[in-house]
Amino acid sequence: MQGQSPFIFNIALQYSNTDNGLQCNLLYNQIGRRVAFVGAPDVNLADYYENSRPLVDLQLSKKWGRATLTVSISDLFNLPRYIYLDQNSNGRLDLELYEDAERVGVQKPNLEYRADRDAVILRAQPGRTASLGFSYRF
Repeated sequence: MQGQSPFIFNIALQYSNTDNGLQCNLLYNQIGRRVAFVGAPDVNLADYYENSRPLVDLQLSKKWGRATLTVSISDLFNLPRYIYLDQNSNGRLDLELYEDAERVGVQKPNLEYRADRDAVILRAQPGRTASLGFSYRF
């Protein structure tokens, strides 16, 4: 099924110290390879897959009386997202089989058919985000 992963793995670590008002949250999430676009077997068009990649988020907060300062960073690793055709049918993305892996999907997609490697259709760098927040309770 499109968009459905064979597995989802989540873990959260939290530290909280009420004496000094410090709190830290570290979140890890990973989904398995999933179908990004369904192919058409009747015209010999295979499914397009999205690779599995880890996501790590961090949140730190510090309280001073009624004031709280919060720093959040999402997608710490900022690993690329690939949409690809698994042309060699080995169930994974094989970037090491490209002569110039950095160029593939950045300047132009590699649509040529080679049975020994995958065809990367899209390479996207989602980006890391950070936020700073301040709150005061009255």
